[in-house]
Amino acid sequence: MKIFTDEDAKRLAAALPTSPLLSIHASGHRLKPETLRILGTAVSKSKLKELAIGDSSMGNEGALALVEGLQDAERLETLDLSLKGVGLETLMAIIKSIPNILHLNLSRNPNIGHDLRNCEALQPNVVASFFELNLSDCSLDSDTAFKWLGPHLKNVRTVRFSKNDLSTLESFPFSSLAEAQHIHMDGCGLNDCQLGA
Repeated sequence: MKIFTDEDAKRLAAALPTSPLLSIHASGHRLKPETLRILGTAVSKSKLKELAIGDSSMGNEGALALVEGLQDAERLETLDLSLKGVGLETLMAIIKSIPNILHLNLSRNPNIGHDLRNCEALQPNVVASFFELNLSDCSLDSDTAFKWLGPHLKNVRTVRFSKNDLSTLESFPFSSLAEAQHIHMDGCGLNDCQLGA
């Protein structure tokens, strides 16, 4: 298997602004934060609509560098940062900095749940407008999934909470999510969440 190196990523970044490429799927390859920033900046100047990049060592440092580069990415619609070791800081930065993203996959990042349980409050007036947000297998519990994230997800059309332990949820909070005023959600993935356990 060929490893996608920092030098490969920089060569790709140099070619992207004039490339007809619409998607890059290169997850599983370790890249330095500075390389991710360079690649993000190049994506912002390209026709790219889908990006999956980095590996589980990316963490917030690498993801935030990528997000910094992607701030002007008007064409990018799908960003896949599943299993990248990112946390709440990355989610909030994406919501604030890349408003055009339609599909955001942050699944298999347990740091998001851990960060939510340890934070006092989320940044006010930061509301996501994704068409789909995947937070499956992020170590969320009933409290973090709905109390903390709920107000920030009111414009998300589909949210996926699958493989999070929501067993302490007495009943699904449709009154606070799907039926609440200004909630536009039309899909919610709850597979394997131990509901009613």
